[in-house]
Amino acid sequence: MTKVRWLGLILLVGLLVAALAGCPGRAPAKTNSAAPDFRATALDGKTVSLAGFKGKVLVVNYFATWCPPCKAEIPDFVAAYRELKDQGLEILGVNPDEDPSDVRAFVQEQGINYPVIAGDREMAGKFGTVRTIPVTIVIDRNGNVVGKANGMLTRAKLDNLVRPLLASGGEQGQGERPSAAGAA
Repeated sequence: MTKVRWLGLILLVGLLVAALAGCPGRAPAKTNSAAPDFRATALDGKTVSLAGFKGKVLVVNYFATWCPPCKAEIPDFVAAYRELKDQGLEILGVNPDEDPSDVRAFVQEQGINYPVIAGDREMAGKFGTVRTIPVTIVIDRNGNVVGKANGMLTRAKLDNLVRPLLASGGEQGQGERPSAAGAA
């Protein structure tokens, strides 16, 4: 095989691995701990904060516009938000590294119906160091980090993380906490 074909094969395998495992980026806060307080401005100009989500189940999703797994999971987040918002689900998209105007165009193109924060470097570290994207963090109605997933979430995996919290009307009992370790 020629050198060019080997390089092409290596590139193809690398892209496949990135698509299946998540894209390199920044791993989140530990589960079963209080969520860090935050305050930021979403793309729509509204201020979002942890306190503003009190009493809701909050899903924080770190993503990038260039990340194939991020793009693949967004329709499921959009559908889940549309379906479960009235039951207390809130979703917050976080893209700390890209220009807000680029993210705004992506949000419109993808039909994202939940608040998105873009270009806020302080928000990047709020939930710990994010090593891969997408990363999804689940916060219960009491403001505790109760689940996290590195890599792409399917709708079924997202539902497994949030539906028990929505049904319980509060925090899950010990031993029932959702965890997506290995769910990516």
